[in-house]
Amino acid sequence: MRKINYLCASLIIILYSSIYSQSSFNLEAYKQFIQSHQNMTSDQLLSMYPAGTFLSNINTSYNDARLFSRIDSFYQLTNYEKQLLNQHGFMVSERLNKVSFGQSLLEIFHYDLPVFVSVDAILHAFHISYDRMLMDVETGFIINRLTQLLKTYIQIKIHAILNMHLILKCYLC
Repeated sequence: MRKINYLCASLIIILYSSIYSQSSFNLEAYKQFIQSHQNMTSDQLLSMYPAGTFLSNINTSYNDARLFSRIDSFYQLTNYEKQLLNQHGFMVSERLNKVSFGQSLLEIFHYDLPVFVSVDAILHAFHISYDRMLMDVETGFIINRLTQLLKTYIQIKIHAILNMHLILKCYLC
């Protein structure tokens, strides 16, 4: 069943990428761009492709945000965490650390809290899925083939050593 799920996920990714892939991509033009810009500084890159300016302090109040009181009561945010949230619009707390995105999202789901699904969470899910598929390939195929290859190699070497031993024995006798 796991292999079928991985196969379906792989097919969906392949179909999605083939449908929505860039059709105007030119490999030679890309290579030429890389070659001509290999010593580009970050300032030069930003002048070509402006990323916008970012505020260091947004000074907003999340106390009036919908469901903030529910999040605050569940996670028991400290005054410092609330200050960071109001100052920057987000905060990361080691105190609330979880093992994975999945564990965090599952907790949020079970307690019916609002959730923001970031690109990081989606990319993390793709990475974990790919990593598990790769582990399955390694354990289900590569390790068995490598073990078989090494056993064959060892048998050939043992046979060669025994033949050499017999030849030397005959030669020395």
